[in-house]
Amino acid sequence: MLAVNKLILLIIFLVVLLAIIYLLFVVGKGTADPLLLQNDLRMCCGTYRAYNCTNYYVSCGENKGNIDGLRAKLNISYEQLNTFCNC
Repeated sequence: MLAVNKLILLIIFLVVLLAIIYLLFVVGKGTADPLLLQNDLRMCCGTYRAYNCTNYYVSCGENKGNIDGLRAKLNISYEQLNTFCNC
């Protein structure tokens, strides 16, 4: 009888653990991605301003692409990009 109770508690524990992992890595990721992209875009703004806010193909780092790619991923217009970068 004691072994059955331990097995049931173990199954409940594993279900709760899987639910927590799902919430952290699947549901929580949806809100984190735009914030990380905005941070990457903010780091590119200095170089973008150095080109007088006209070069949309400014490189943003090794794996981040260019500022136009980040703008497209965030779904913002060129005017919003200029406002975001204080141009």
